[in-house]
Amino acid sequence: MSKQIKKSSFIASPLKTEHSPIELIDVLGTRSKDFVETSLLRSYALENLPPKEATIIFKEKADFQSISNRLKDFKDSVKILSESEDQIWLPTWEIHRPKIDGCTATLQKSSTSETDYSLNIKVFGIGGGVSKSRNVGYKDTIEAFGECLQVRLPITSTVQECITKKGEKFTRVSVKNIGTIPSAIELKGSSDFCGLDPSKIKKSLWETRYIDVPQKTTQKIDLSVQSSQGAQLDLELKIAGVTIGPKAVLKLQKQIDYSYKLVGPYRYIAYFPKNAITYCWTVK
Repeated sequence: MSKQIKKSSFIASPLKTEHSPIELIDVLGTRSKDFVETSLLRSYALENLPPKEATIIFKEKADFQSISNRLKDFKDSVKILSESEDQIWLPTWEIHRPKIDGCTATLQKSSTSETDYSLNIKVFGIGGGVSKSRNVGYKDTIEAFGECLQVRLPITSTVQECITKKGEKFTRVSVKNIGTIPSAIELKGSSDFCGLDPSKIKKSLWETRYIDVPQKTTQKIDLSVQSSQGAQLDLELKIAGVTIGPKAVLKLQKQIDYSYKLVGPYRYIAYFPKNAITYCWTVK
């Protein structure tokens, strides 16, 4: 590992509870249709209702009022059979570099004060579970000169086995906490998206940059990831070997800067995979 993440360099805002569409409907009452789109409510219902209930909504092509009524009935009818806690890790920043001796990648300082957050994190519960959000920032510089690196945060979830009044069992996951003590790991094998075949990168239509570095030459290059860039992740919380979620959404609140040192003679390809918030590398 090139460098450990220092606890003192990491900053985080207070934890917030994210309202679900059905909770917004409870709060806003008759005005809820002005603020909650039917398509959003339908998606939430399909993801959170037990399969039989979700199938009914899908087949009926139910309207806003019908969906909200079903969600309220579902919310009021749930009985908890058992409860446990689990911890999973959420990838936040990543630092990738070409796997050529002498090449380095550096994540520059992204925050300057205790309120200067660079990343917004939202982790959504499933099955009607509670969702949470937190803003985070990192005030130091991380350099990778070995394997690519990933900075992660711990997510604590409450897993509840539930049953409805109609006798249908389902699993509900609520997010209890988004941790504030990060951990850095090396990315290896399939977890590292560097080293893809150039022909596949070309066909992907991802944002791509080519950098030619001559023999006996060292070149420095800076690449930035713009604010508002985001990614959606499925977190691998498993029950009986089956991944059930939850989902996390990352959104950059400010520009993130990376600096790279490249050595020749190679043609480097920096590419930005869909649903990513950092560049990856390969050599042609």
